[in-house]
Order: sequence, then structure tokens, then C-alpha cells
Amino acid sequence: TSLDKNGEASIAKSPGWYKLGRYNQYLTYRVHVKLAYEGLVKLGYLQETKKGVSDKGVGLYRTKYVATEKLRALVGPLRTSELDRLIPLENNQDLIRVQKVTKVFLAGRTKPARPTERLEYKDNDLTHVMRSNLTSINALLSKTDLDLHMTAEQVYMLRVASQFTKAANRTPTDLSRKALHRVFSSTDFDEGGRLYGAWWQNIGSWLRPAITINGEPTVECDFASLHPTMLYLERGLQVPDDPYAGILETEEGQPPTDDPFRVSARAFAKIAFNAMVNAKAELRRPPQGLRPRDFGLTWRDLSQRILEKHHAIEDAFYSGQGLRLQYIDSQLAERVMLHFANKGVPVLPVHDSFIIAAQHQQELVAVMKRVFAERFGGAEIKVTVK
Repeated sequence: TSLDKNGEASIAKSPGWYKLGRYNQYLTYRVHVKLAYEGLVKLGYLQETKKGVSDKGVGLYRTKYVATEKLRALVGPLRTSELDRLIPLENNQDLIRVQKVTKVFLAGRTKPARPTERLEYKDNDLTHVMRSNLTSINALLSKTDLDLHMTAEQVYMLRVASQFTKAANRTPTDLSRKALHRVFSSTDFDEGGRLYGAWWQNIGSWLRPAITINGEPTVECDFASLHPTMLYLERGLQVPDDPYAGILETEEGQPPTDDPFRVSARAFAKIAFNAMVNAKAELRRPPQGLRPRDFGLTWRDLSQRILEKHHAIEDAFYSGQGLRLQYIDSQLAERVMLHFANKGVPVLPVHDSFIIAAQHQQELVAVMKRVFAERFGGAEIKVTVK
């Protein structure tokens, strides 16, 4: 299902992963791993490219593999976006999931492992409604033709991105993966809840304009500065025009903002802001991948600038509120998608933004503003169109 012959898939090879239950309804270790996977490798249809790694029962990396030329010759040419129609599959895992990421410090490793633990839960009226809503949304998406119509420039940029590991992880490999699920961080279902699982969420923002829905060009509409706006409104305060502007001044020699592989000053400030809200205690160092020194600052300098600009909501920082805010934006997303699903119009969520056929742009903007106003007592929010 890869756009690139170097694209890799992964498989869990731990028998414990295949325990029958909410998070595994069909697969068994004997059939899925021993017979199917290892059989295809032995027959020369799959090639293992990287062995999985575990340490004292903690899975660190899954085994990775690619299709061989022998398999490609057998399958023949096909549009990857049509694979789900050629081979329809039931969703193996529950649409409503609760999982917790933990830190495990292992001997000889400088960075902690972060295994994900899937938590069992009891269904209630809320989970039944959420699952029913998501089933309706997924039913519409399953019938929708989603594809990428890339320009020559975007094709070139995709090839360049594939040369770098981190960028390659965000290139599309399975255009048939359209089913969404919700991931919560608490069995109380009041933290997290965002929608995950679809291929368009795993590509860079620079490539999303190439997405087509049923052959039509698309636009992306985004709640502007959603989390800062919610924090200010919850305290009855006036929301700044742009909560992320003015924190970092772009200096000479900084990467241009239209470079898709570099982070602009505003986007940099946004990442830092959200990291400070998500953290439960003061961060002594920047989040992974964030380098304030690129802007001539230390992490302490940057965090201090954010605290000074947003002194009115200073209590929100290092408070661990990020998951609570994500729950609110996931509820907004559900309402937006249900509005259009009831009309047979597919919408593709990317957390707090939505991709839709360009002809529905005005209605999408109006619906986004309406559901936000209903949740926040009539308050207005800006919606940007990309």
C-alpha cells in the first residue's frame, strides 16, 4: 500500500499483543504472525527490514517490513486509495480506546522508553453514543474516494522528505486507511478523546492541499489559536488577537516561513505554549525536537516570554490541562463532522482543523463558528482557511 517502494509497514510480534478482547477482536498470534507474516517472508513476498526490539518485556520498536518485487508482480498496479474497496476489512480494535503512555527507564539507555498501555473500561451511555456517532462517520468515509493529486513540486518534496527518517515517518503510505477512532487518556472519558487513525493526519501540512475528496479539490479550515482562546474565555478575559505572535522575533538568517521542513517563529511559539500547558510540572528543558537556540534563546528565556505575554492566564501553564482541552476540542470536532455526515458530506479531521471539498467551505466555516459559540456562551472565534 505504499506510494514509495521504500515505505515500510510494521507488525507486533509479541504473543501478548494478540490476547482476545476489546483491543483485538480477530487476530491470533498463530495465524497472523506465525502463519501469515512468517509464511509470506519465507515465500519471498515480504522482506523484513528491521527487527523489533524489546527490553525486559517493554516493547521499544516493532518489526518493520516491505513488499518485495515478487509480491508487487503478483498484485499488479493499483491505486492505493482503492485498496479498502478491493479488500474490505473489519476494524480489529474498538473505535473508543483508552490508553496511557508511561515512562520506563532501562539500563544503558539515556532516554526513557514510552510504552503504551491499553486500558480496559466498562461501556456506558456516553461510550455507546460516541461509538454510534463514529460508526456513522466512518461508514461515510469508507464510501469516499480520498486521494492525493500532487503537483510536480509536491512530488519532488515528497521524495526529498523520504530521505530523512523523521520526515519519512510523516509521508503517506496507506491511502486506504480512512477509519477513525477516538483515544482517551482516562476511563472517565474526560481527557483526550481526539480522532486518530487516518492517513491524512500523518502527512505534513504542506502536502494536505493535494488531498482530493471524490475527485474534488479541498480546503482546510482551522480553529485559530483554539486552546489559548478557550483558556482566556474560561476566565472571562479578552482573547489576544494572536496569542502566538510577538513571542519570537524572526531574525536574519532564520529559515523562511514557507519552508515546509522548518518551523516558523509563530509555529515554534505555538509548540512551546502547548507544551507548557500540557506539562504537569515546570519543564527544565525544551520539548524533544524544539531548539530555542535556533532563535538565539534558551528554553528558560522562551518560557519566560510566553509567561509574560500570557500573564493573565499564568495559572494555566504547567498545570497538565492539555488533555482536558483536547477533550473539549474533540467534542467540537464530533459535532462538526456529524453535521456534515448527516448530509452525506465527508469531512476529514486533523484535530482542530477540517478538510472538506472546496464547494462546502462557507458552510464549514459557519458550522465551526456555531458549535464553538454554543459551547462557549456565544463567544466568537476566528476560523482560518488554507
